[in-house]
Amino acid sequence: MRVFLVRHGQSEAHELGTRQTPDSPLSKRGRKEALVLGKRIKRWEVSFDKIFSSKLPRARETAEIIAGQLGTDAEVFEGIHEREQHPDLYGAELNSKIHKENVREYGKNSKNLDFRFRGKGESIRDVIKRAADFKKHLLINHSQQDLLVISHALFIHAFVAICVLGDDYHDNSFADLFGAIIIHNTGVSLLKCEEDSGRWKVIYLNNFSHLKDITS
Repeated sequence: MRVFLVRHGQSEAHELGTRQTPDSPLSKRGRKEALVLGKRIKRWEVSFDKIFSSKLPRARETAEIIAGQLGTDAEVFEGIHEREQHPDLYGAELNSKIHKENVREYGKNSKNLDFRFRGKGESIRDVIKRAADFKKHLLINHSQQDLLVISHALFIHAFVAICVLGDDYHDNSFADLFGAIIIHNTGVSLLKCEEDSGRWKVIYLNNFSHLKDITS
């Protein structure tokens, strides 16, 4: 099984310098990013068995643009969305007091996978659980298939880490790997599962070379 992981394109919120909300759509540039990536993927001539998308609009729109280039449809899959945040963070400006506090507190608690900002929203552990459930679903239902998954940065971090480290991970090792991963807008990562051994391999991570073709 091969799993191609794609982060959604740039959102309007990021373009405006605010934190994303669950309803944040793609920006004009984000739609260009998705279109350029869709054209690139078409040249790969990979026959995807499924295209899965997060339920959030910025991922769904990215998936629809890519799927349109491939002449197929994307399917929304529950549970592969971005980490659910403290409600007061949604839409906050990046220079706001609460955003800076959030960054500072997560920095202090980078090894604590159960930390929730001001006690609300999802912890990293919650996202890991969703990523582990998705991995299990793929192994049971999509053996020996090629899959394209359009999701979000932190979910992709968690999925890559849980595949590499396995379900019996140590928190510090997970936190170190999770924090070391960077995923750009529409960055593509490829994981392959050797199904005889159950071992996952990272073929490449965060390939965003297609973005050089976007001028504005």
